[in-house]
Amino acid sequence: MELERSTDKRILKSKKAISNAFIALLKETEKDEGFKKITITDIVRKANVNRGTFYKHFYFKEDILKETQADILSEFSLMLTENYQGVRFSSLKDTPLNDSIFKFILENKDFFHLAFQSIGFSNFQMDFTKCIEDVLTNQFFLHAAPSHISKSLFCTYIAHGLYGVLANWDNNDYQEPTLYMAQQITSILIFGHTDLDFSTEDHGSSTIEIII
Repeated sequence: MELERSTDKRILKSKKAISNAFIALLKETEKDEGFKKITITDIVRKANVNRGTFYKHFYFKEDILKETQADILSEFSLMLTENYQGVRFSSLKDTPLNDSIFKFILENKDFFHLAFQSIGFSNFQMDFTKCIEDVLTNQFFLHAAPSHISKSLFCTYIAHGLYGVLANWDNNDYQEPTLYMAQQITSILIFGHTDLDFSTEDHGSSTIEIII
């Protein structure tokens, strides 16, 4: 058992080294053509592993990005669930959003910078916003009064708007503090949708009530 754990740690360490090396090489080029020019040799040299170790984990360099993206988004979804559990739109005026989402982006900014710039990554925006939509639908707007606005479309609208804010934050080199960003998002949500009424909860509804 101890040997298995030791082996698992070595595998994770070598895969992480390869992933980090590839991200670092992409960041050095920051252009789509850079992705095409990076070779397996470049990656193993940067990661300080041999080619045999690389091929134990990956077939192609594209596989590194797919796995890295999947891992990051899995961690991102878990973070959203753990840190925004019980948060409701109707309580934002009294309890602003915390800055967990912005801290996560900042902690993984090398990855997100490349992803926001679409360097080497495929379908990132759709997969990322889907994580946010799931939390919005199943937690943030869990109980909404009936109306003429689709909850699904409204959550998609907010998720893609948040993506744009995060991409802009990256474009500004993350100059604004995480707490400031969280406060701004809270204010934007409240300011832009003050006519949404959540005073009447309907546990089975898929729409949101608008006060005209």
